[in-house]
Amino acid sequence: MRYTKAPLPFQGQKRRWVNELEEIAKALPSGSIVVDLFGGSGLCAHVVKNARPDLSVIWNDYDDYQARLNQIGDINDVADELRDVLARFPRNGKIPAGTDEHNRVLEILRRAKSQGLDMGTIVSWVTFSANNKTDVCESAALYNNLVMDRYSADGYLCGVERVSASFEEVLRELPNEAVLIVDPPYLSTDASRYGQRGEGVYWGIVEHLRLLSKVGQHRYIYFHSSKSEVSALDAELQALFVVSYLGEHRTIGKDVSTGSNTAGYTDYLTTNIGVSRGE
Repeated sequence: MRYTKAPLPFQGQKRRWVNELEEIAKALPSGSIVVDLFGGSGLCAHVVKNARPDLSVIWNDYDDYQARLNQIGDINDVADELRDVLARFPRNGKIPAGTDEHNRVLEILRRAKSQGLDMGTIVSWVTFSANNKTDVCESAALYNNLVMDRYSADGYLCGVERVSASFEEVLRELPNEAVLIVDPPYLSTDASRYGQRGEGVYWGIVEHLRLLSKVGQHRYIYFHSSKSEVSALDAELQALFVVSYLGEHRTIGKDVSTGSNTAGYTDYLTTNIGVSRGE
């Protein structure tokens, strides 16, 4: 089964790049090992394995997205219960505080939280928050944003090997011929979600240099954006130290509109597949 987005919401999943990933996967030699180094939702690993079942695909699930996938049945049950409660409210309709429905929604959310369910997903059904909130206060404005369909991950990561370790640990175990899918946090941004690390942990220049120093030893598919300045960093290293960790490569860009008052940005896919090593 072909998925073009992750079964459960995940910030930063590469759904815009499914077609390009499929084309690159089809060009890889038979028997290649492909490693989704910052595996996130596993969408990249799924896309490659679905396009090329003969390849060995490894998903580094350092975010423990698998734990969320394991909850899909319970998450669907919560959604069904909320649909019954909110049946009289239109899509995007406000649920006024103090109403019976508002109180019942809060009760359902409290119960889901006590069960350890994926509150980022559940809370998004009754708010317009884009901040991955996992809780709401008693007086919060709620809305009927329930998903229309039940979630499913049937066959999603079938045949994909799952590991869970830091990118450095994974890299130490890989042969040079392994193909890397690289989608690290943006430079100088909060990386607390990566591996469920604590707040205030940032992905900085040191971490990125460690990564860059290893990437060019492999065939790679590198995701970044105009927010992260990866290409500029590599160009500066080449100018100052005659070192280019990315090597010969090609880059595809896609403009992204944020739909808000802030300026948009550009997503990039950079790869040396089809450029270097004679591919």
